[in-house]
Amino acid sequence: YQRRVHGDCWKDITMTLLLVSVLLCIGLCIGEIPSTLHQIWIPDSLHHEMPHSWASARARWISLHPRWNHMLWNKSSCAELLAHYPTHLGIFHSSKTIQQTDLCRYFALYHFGGLYADLDMTPRKSFDDVMSRARPITLLQSCQQTSNVAIGLMASAPRHPFWEGIFERVNQNYERWLHPPYRWIGYISDNAHVIGTTGARIVQQQYELNNSFVGVFPSSKYYPDCVLCGPYPCQGDMVQYTATDHLWNRLDSIVINWTYCHVFRYGGWTSVGSLCVGTIVVVCLFVRQACKLVRILSSNLSHPFRFGPSCAYLHKHSRELDI
Repeated sequence: YQRRVHGDCWKDITMTLLLVSVLLCIGLCIGEIPSTLHQIWIPDSLHHEMPHSWASARARWISLHPRWNHMLWNKSSCAELLAHYPTHLGIFHSSKTIQQTDLCRYFALYHFGGLYADLDMTPRKSFDDVMSRARPITLLQSCQQTSNVAIGLMASAPRHPFWEGIFERVNQNYERWLHPPYRWIGYISDNAHVIGTTGARIVQQQYELNNSFVGVFPSSKYYPDCVLCGPYPCQGDMVQYTATDHLWNRLDSIVINWTYCHVFRYGGWTSVGSLCVGTIVVVCLFVRQACKLVRILSSNLSHPFRFGPSCAYLHKHSRELDI
């Protein structure tokens, strides 16, 4: 009887150790980040060809990481990827170029795993050692505030649940920004609309919700102050930024960057002159966007088909329309 009890005890211990080993193996597999670099180039109305400095930066990534899998996404390949996630495909097709880039980077990291890097970022050293020590989700610390994250450099294990929370927030925020008062804010600031629907703000919200498994690329090495404020070339310990021609350098983003560089960067509103100039610029921005909105509304009112044809209009032009 004692031998039987003793044998059962060892059997239980063996099964427990085996179960722990399996769980550890699963945990290691889930947390492994593949050696894949994701970059995205989607032309817009202002950029028909990739800037030479960006192409040079990409060539530098390839030369420093010859054994990596290098993926350059375009609009059609991003759409093919999003086709596997039909709940977000409609948002992708109805979004601006920068929003499409945001969505593509999230889903590429979720679907394949790896490292995402903006095209204006040139590596100064190999990332092999960095990736071997990276946590399952590693985000870029923003140079504007140490508590914030940026999305220009991110690493992820494939199928990590962190991104599932991001996808849910995209759906919620995109729907929210279709209605007032967020819709009005979007008319005034493209920057706020992008950040609030697909940009860094939703990643920040998810990070604040649960960051126990999230690592950080520190801004001092990967995203120094000079990225926004110059001078160029801007160098951190690991990367260098050589281009200032960003895809969405609209007036409101220029105002926000100027305000940070000339006011908040020095510890608050310490300069009365900067405060006055910043206020004037913001007011001018508001007036400009308001005039833009008035022009859009006026144009819609002068073209009935913009809001839908009236019965009288259809009756008058029925022959031309072959109705």
